[in-house]
Amino acid sequence: MFIQNLFLWNFRNHKELNLSFSENTNYIKGANAAGKTSIVEGISTALNLKSFRQSQLKNLVNFNSDNFFIETNIMRNFYDYDEYLYNIKFKYSNGSFVYENNKKIERVEDYIFNYPVLVYSPENEGLISENQEKKRKFLDKISFYTNKVHFNNLKNYNKLLKIKKGYLYHNHPDHRYLESITENMYNFSVDIQKSRKYVVNQINDKISEFYNNVPGKIENFYFIYEPAPVDIDKINEEITKKRVLSGAHLDRIYVFYNGKKYESFASFGQRKTFALCSLFTSVLIVEEFLNSGIIIILDDLEVGLDSSRINFFKGLLGKNQTFITGVSKRYFKDAKNIAL
Repeated sequence: MFIQNLFLWNFRNHKELNLSFSENTNYIKGANAAGKTSIVEGISTALNLKSFRQSQLKNLVNFNSDNFFIETNIMRNFYDYDEYLYNIKFKYSNGSFVYENNKKIERVEDYIFNYPVLVYSPENEGLISENQEKKRKFLDKISFYTNKVHFNNLKNYNKLLKIKKGYLYHNHPDHRYLESITENMYNFSVDIQKSRKYVVNQINDKISEFYNNVPGKIENFYFIYEPAPVDIDKINEEITKKRVLSGAHLDRIYVFYNGKKYESFASFGQRKTFALCSLFTSVLIVEEFLNSGIIIILDDLEVGLDSSRINFFKGLLGKNQTFITGVSKRYFKDAKNIAL
């Protein structure tokens, strides 16, 4: 799978931009605030239907406008190795509308599943992020690519979670009603946590293939997944505190490194190396399940890495279409250059 071109209109700081891409590595070069990250954000938004930087689509609209438009053509290959061209149109104007070959998308999970993309960004470092919610979201993305039902499990769980949060603010919440909601949440939470645990185990099994070869010594590290099972016995405490105290939305992910458990790292370079190792491990896992290529986005790849590690991660790109943003093309002279 690869993206042939991209058209942005009223997206971030791009009033109108039309680009074509290589099916291998694309290096987007420009000064700070030139809009490099906005380009890869546009790609991710078109494929994932949301940004990896912002939670609300309205924040992606160009200044003095109230809508944006993204269009891209994507070549997809299937198990019979035939290739097919798909035209994607993403429109936002007080709501989002997505069209595949001029047909409105109805099943979001099918659409996202068909266009796998993984992102590293300093604003979202996957399993190494300082924010636990970002860690869970990255883990959920891999879980979805390896188990499509995970999408609906999350959707149903979050719907019940929202209902329960709202009901806890009632003056006299009904205990039996809360028990019913919690029991339904339990079933979805169990399935979500089962998928998450499986993916973490897969990552831990394979990640040594990467960190053992990173230039410069890196001690053995792995991820610790700590689920927060739904506990119906906490309902009375939840009524008192007016918040939900157990469930998959409170799961936590840590890194075990050099004999200690960490939630975050102070060193940017160390954190970035670990984040990229986990990203490329995840790419390997997703490729094995989908039996197809995956698009990789590496925002500000070179920052915080020395030349040996930049070249190491460059060597992992393989045949996947990759988008890299930066200020110098020094390490990627064979890539297609897109200068802003």
